[in-house]
Amino acid sequence: MIYVLLSANVVIVLGVVLSFRTLPPVVPLLYSRPAGELQLVDWWLIIMVPVVMNLLYVLNNFLIKKIFSGSEFARKIIQYTNLVIILLLTVVFIKVITLVS
Repeated sequence: MIYVLLSANVVIVLGVVLSFRTLPPVVPLLYSRPAGELQLVDWWLIIMVPVVMNLLYVLNNFLIKKIFSGSEFARKIIQYTNLVIILLLTVVFIKVITLVS
């Protein structure tokens, strides 16, 4: 699972590096807000997506080791949750970058 996380981080870093020159000063990130300027944030806040992804991965692994160490079922559920989180947040990041670049 760590290889999936590292691969997602590499994809995100490549996305930032390749599109850094074309990023506008604000990007749409807060899709839960009404359409328009309320969805826009400064470009550097897009980094919150991979930070949250990595923090959730670490938190879930902590839960596996400390709380659910004896439960194979809970461990599998949390591992699949990690996989879904990594894939979805990577796709969201790439979609936002490609949308504004």
